[in-house]
Amino acid sequence: MTDGVLINSSAAKLAEECGLHEVKLAKMETEMKVVVQQEVAEKEAKFKQSEEEVYPPPRNEGGARVSAHRSGGQEATPGAQAAVDAGGQGHGENLAIWKGNMADMSPL
Repeated sequence: MTDGVLINSSAAKLAEECGLHEVKLAKMETEMKVVVQQEVAEKEAKFKQSEEEVYPPPRNEGGARVSAHRSGGQEATPGAQAAVDAGGQGHGENLAIWKGNMADMSPL
């Protein structure tokens, strides 16, 4: 009978250690997720700052940002916004005209 008690005691001890290990792993996983989220937020902020340094948003004469253009949230240049306001397609319309002119050209 002592063998049966010893086996049950070992199994209980193993189960308890396994449970403690699972708790420890879950805690580590949660901590890792927090660290990764912080790193992602830092990288995104750094990327946004670099992007604004390379492509500063256009500003009007008063120093305020120009309103966003209707295509994908990109900010419009004053000329492109004026063309859109006048009913045109902005730069897209000019590009279509240029492509049409290029197609009409014949090789020498």
